Amino acid sequence: MGVAVMVLAVFLMTLKDSLAKLTGGNYSPLLILWVQFVFMSAVYFPYLIWRYGPEILLPKPFLPQVMRGLAIVFAVSLFYRAIETTPLADATATVFVAPLVVTAISPLFLSEHVGFRRWSAVIVGFFGVLLILRPDFDGGRQGYFMAFGTGLFLGFFYMLNRKLASATPLLVSAAYSAYIGAIVLTPFVPFVWTPPQPQDYSIIFWFLIISTVGQTCLTTAFSLGEATFIAPFQFSQIIGATFFGFIMFNDFPDRLTWAGIIIVIMCGVYITVRERKNAPSPA
Repeated sequence: MGVAVMVLAVFLMTLKDSLAKLTGGNYSPLLILWVQFVFMSAVYFPYLIWRYGPEILLPKPFLPQVMRGLAIVFAVSLFYRAIETTPLADATATVFVAPLVVTAISPLFLSEHVGFRRWSAVIVGFFGVLLILRPDFDGGRQGYFMAFGTGLFLGFFYMLNRKLASATPLLVSAAYSAYIGAIVLTPFVPFVWTPPQPQDYSIIFWFLIISTVGQTCLTTAFSLGEATFIAPFQFSQIIGATFFGFIMFNDFPDRLTWAGIIIVIMCGVYITVRERKNAPSPA
């Protein structure tokens, strides 16, 4: 069941990204993200206050939760900016650098031992990222580097998820991300505000519904099964990104990009499987 919910979650999240790309030229990524976070907070917190009491409004532990919220603000705002100019599948694949980042920084921040095989997967995976990025000097691939920045910030976000996993229920952590993100972005709203256009009303409505349902499914998936077993199925997002990118925007990755995508996904899945094998067995 957890796998099915995860696949549904990544499908919905990819559809949400496609809708964001549709409206991205008309609105600032910061404004899109602020509206998303405000809506999610309005959906989640009445239930959480009913279940846990008003004290749930104060994030605990405070500093790690704030850092986690900031990481997701930077990650998603960069991604929304990236997909304005970058094919959806290419941007999504570049973001898959996040598990490699977690592995690379886990010895420093989580005191985890990373063996030769996982370090090798990180190095090969970054080579795959270079195939996708293919740096040039004319600024034509700026969106790809923004997507790469998304992957870096998501890596820190996932690392903080690990640190907070035993301290905060999954749904509460998801709500905190939206709550903190909305607070952080609010001062910028007057500077990026654009009144919604009537032709965008339905897109914005479905964007908000799908993003909230997708995030809820993502959280639920990890509560229905072992995280290290379910996590690799997040990589199925590239299928949805390729499908929606082609159907909605007539974009399709070229051969070199596909080579990079395959390398990054294989390395990410390998790292996840190795972490599962190396995880201590429950007593």
